[in-house]
Amino acid sequence: GGDSHSSLPGTYSSFTVFDKLVKLLEGHKRNGKLPNLKHISIAGFSAGFQMASRWAFFSSAVGSARVQVVVSDCGSYLYLNTLRPAPECSVTRNSGPDHKCDSFGQPDGSESSYNEYKYGLDFTGSTNNYVDPFAINSKLLIDAIDAFPSKNVRFLFRKGDVCMCGAAGMENDPDYCFPTGTDCTSNYFQFSLNDFLCCDTYPDTFVDNAADSHLGGMVQGSNRLQRGLNYVHYLQYFYAARGDTSYNATWGIFDGGHDSAASWSSPLFTEWVFGIKVAKPPCPWKGEDSNITRGGEDCESSGLPMSRARVPNLGTWLPSGGTPMYSVWDA
Repeated sequence: GGDSHSSLPGTYSSFTVFDKLVKLLEGHKRNGKLPNLKHISIAGFSAGFQMASRWAFFSSAVGSARVQVVVSDCGSYLYLNTLRPAPECSVTRNSGPDHKCDSFGQPDGSESSYNEYKYGLDFTGSTNNYVDPFAINSKLLIDAIDAFPSKNVRFLFRKGDVCMCGAAGMENDPDYCFPTGTDCTSNYFQFSLNDFLCCDTYPDTFVDNAADSHLGGMVQGSNRLQRGLNYVHYLQYFYAARGDTSYNATWGIFDGGHDSAASWSSPLFTEWVFGIKVAKPPCPWKGEDSNITRGGEDCESSGLPMSRARVPNLGTWLPSGGTPMYSVWDA
């Protein structure tokens, strides 16, 4: 939500730009310029997830029935109080797609920066023009907390986004975290496997490690998948403690690493955003949680990575081996 730095007559938060975009589109729906507009989807991956999910919390525009936010695989989340997942929820290894967390507490120690914005709602640090009013007006902040359960925010997590190459003590999974053909830095604490270094942001990058290893991120979990699963369980825990036992996060899991193209071509994203249902083979893991609204799981029965391009005119998605894996039909 950072502010603009330019010669424009004024300073604008990126959150303000989102608000204006939604207002423009909804205005065009009302005046007949976009008569067939059914819904507006704001999607963000990784750092884009961080921005879109925080905007979704603060913005009243997301309260519109026409607006949904679909986000995938970010490095940190906005917690709504000072509680964080208990140590048993943040083990320093791949805890898998069945990971659950039902225990939350105050982190030990006197260091409070873990709760500064963007990680939490302590606004003593850096904010922006959009967030500043929430920092000085507690009613605005409480209203935002109260409104969030009614907003259409959906989470996508990747089964293989489990690597953290910049944190001491992390047991990085050899099945996901040491891909061939890469040369990722920095690797302060990690060994190599078959002469390949740890990569925590592959395949979006073959050379950089970008997973958040700061205190604010690490108290949320040891890797992106674990942090995401911790967060959807935290939201349910948080709102249940406030008396709202009906809130359930909508989320789903699909296979692979930190891959933006695969996220946007995944069956769940296709269904949520475009209304196109995609046939999916059975998942190789279990773990249904009746207390969480799980949007479904996008799985690959062959274990092959999804291709990055739609096959022209066939209405199917192909794995790298070329055999049709998913069929697409109209919703």
